[in-house]
Amino acid sequence: MSRKAEKNKTYRGRVVAAFAVVLFMIALETIYYVYHMKTNRDNILSAYKDDQLQTVSILAERLEGLSEKDMESVINEVVDVSGSEWAFLIEEDDIMFIKDAATTAELSNMTASGLDEYMSEQKGIVSMASVAGSDYVIGMFADRSYVLSAYGVNYRICRQDRTYGQKGSKIRT
Repeated sequence: MSRKAEKNKTYRGRVVAAFAVVLFMIALETIYYVYHMKTNRDNILSAYKDDQLQTVSILAERLEGLSEKDMESVINEVVDVSGSEWAFLIEEDDIMFIKDAATTAELSNMTASGLDEYMSEQKGIVSMASVAGSDYVIGMFADRSYVLSAYGVNYRICRQDRTYGQKGSKIRT
């Protein structure tokens, strides 16, 4: 074999090796990126859940000793309502308040267990706390994809079937 043929063979081998190394590095970077996106997503949802639980606990303390109408007024004053975030008030298996007056009237025949099933199907972020001295339970729901998009995380990239939740609190004690 001539020297020129040997050089061409060596050159092709180097090109193939370099190409293989580049593909391997791309695969490693993709795995690294996806892992950190999921970790970031989990951290965001966990922090949101903690904040939401704190908000609900403070709200439950604030509702202590109030009448049902006063409770609804406080909830409307404190909780921002949207299609993706809302609060609810239940007593045993009856829904006393959900989202706003119109939604409460529309869903008046739904039970608390039906609401729980609905929220489970939505895979949202749910936090609940009992109102001391009564049978009432106050809760908040937030859509996971809404929370992630609010923090700039693409929900489709890091989808997982866990339920987390939290958001900023406007409650003043």
